[in-house]
Amino acid sequence: MKEITLIGTVHKENGDANPASLCEILESIKPEVIFLEVSSNDFNHFYIKRDWQNLESIAIFQYLNFHEAELVHVDQTKADVSSYMKSQKLHSALDFYSTPEFQKKYDENNKRVSVTGFEYLNSDDYSKVQIELNESDLRTVQKIADPEIASLHSWWLATHAHRENVMLSNIYDYCECNSFKKAVFLVGAAHRHSIIRLIQDTQQSIEVSWHYYLNKYHSGHA
Repeated sequence: MKEITLIGTVHKENGDANPASLCEILESIKPEVIFLEVSSNDFNHFYIKRDWQNLESIAIFQYLNFHEAELVHVDQTKADVSSYMKSQKLHSALDFYSTPEFQKKYDENNKRVSVTGFEYLNSDDYSKVQIELNESDLRTVQKIADPEIASLHSWWLATHAHRENVMLSNIYDYCECNSFKKAVFLVGAAHRHSIIRLIQDTQQSIEVSWHYYLNKYHSGHA
């Protein structure tokens, strides 16, 4: 049976959440396939031209110095000026109207990531805080009471939900057409709780056993 380990990560180094730590995790699993939260365009820059780099790409190339693995991009999101401007307008409004309590929780969350790295990023505690931050954003949007900001927030949530569905679908498509024993899916830790829920709710005809890095439970689909 194909095994895939979901690993929540961050794209920028933050203390113990760094390339060396991620490379150690990859070394412990020894995946033959690495599914990546990047589009074909970003994949070209990070992994073909190598003119861009982030935490994941640095760790992966460290891993590839000693092991062979196929890199598979599974996101189809294409960055464009319109989407960027919409995102900036939404998050500028959220930042302007955010409460001191929100900022305190956000800063504390980042500090915990810095101190405990991937252990915290892949914990239920991190997922709980992320859900609380998302709920705080919703309350802020309701407080702003601007139809345009509300529409942008709905667009933002729908965009991320669509991305998560597409990424999981692309992983299953790859599994159906390719043979391997072990793989990992590197995805931003903010997506972790919704990806796990999506995995558990999705029925598949192919045999894939999912594991969640450092979590006590695991879910399989036959």
